[in-house]
Amino acid sequence: MDANCDCSGNSCSHPNSIIWEYHAYDYAEVLVGYDKYPHPNDPPVDPGREPVFRYSVRIPQGDWFYQDEPNNVFWFGVVAVYENDPNYEWGWTNHKHVYNDDAVEGYPDWFGPEEDSMWYWAPLYDQTGMSEDMSFILFNGCPCWGDIVGSTSPAPDGIVNTADLGAMLGLLGPLFGSSPPYEVCPVPTGWECMDLAGSTSPAPDGCINTADLGAMLGYLGPLFGSTPAYQGPCMPAPPSGP
Repeated sequence: MDANCDCSGNSCSHPNSIIWEYHAYDYAEVLVGYDKYPHPNDPPVDPGREPVFRYSVRIPQGDWFYQDEPNNVFWFGVVAVYENDPNYEWGWTNHKHVYNDDAVEGYPDWFGPEEDSMWYWAPLYDQTGMSEDMSFILFNGCPCWGDIVGSTSPAPDGIVNTADLGAMLGLLGPLFGSSPPYEVCPVPTGWECMDLAGSTSPAPDGCINTADLGAMLGYLGPLFGSTPAYQGPCMPAPPSGP
C-alpha cells in the first residue's frame, strides 16, 4: 500500500505495509546489453561494463493480486533471494522518470524513535541528478495469445489469422534493413499477447522479435490450404520459464 506523504524530509510518498507477495522460481533470463556509469564526465565512447539481464515472469492466475478499489495506489518491488552469498550482488537498472512519483529506496532508520520499526525513504536520482523510475513493467493477463487485430476491425477479435500476422510484419518489417537483433523492446502497449516466445528460450522475453514471428508462422502455417480463412483459435499460452 501507499503511504501518501509530501516528500518533506524523509516523508516522501513510499511503500507502506506489504499486502501481497509472490515467490518466482520459473523465469526467463536474457542478456540484453551492458550498462555504464552515467557520469557527465564519462567520455561518450566509454562502453558499458555491467551486464544487464531482462527477467520475465508469468504469475499463475491463482496467485494474482486483485485490487479492491480502482483509485488506490500500490507500490511494486522485486528483490533477489539468495540461497548462498553471491560473488556479485544483484540489482535493478533504473530508467528516466516517466510516471507519477519517483522510485524510492528505503532502509531501516536505526536511530529513529521506534528503532527497526521505522524506515527511511528517499527518491532515487541518477549520478547526473535526474530522478528515476524502476525498470519494472507489469502486464495484464492475455485474453487471446496471438490476437492483436481483427480481420475487419482494428480491435482484437478472439481469433488468430493473417491479419495478426500482417500486424506483426508491419511492426518488425522496417527493422529488417538494419542490423540485428530485429526486435522491439520493451513490448509496446497493447502488444502483450504477441510476445509468444523468447529469442533464446520458449518463454516470452519482453520483446517483439523474429522468435514471435516464427511462433506465429508455425501456428498458422498448417492452416494455409486447409482452412479457407487461414485462421484458428487463440494460440496456446507460452511457458512461463526457460
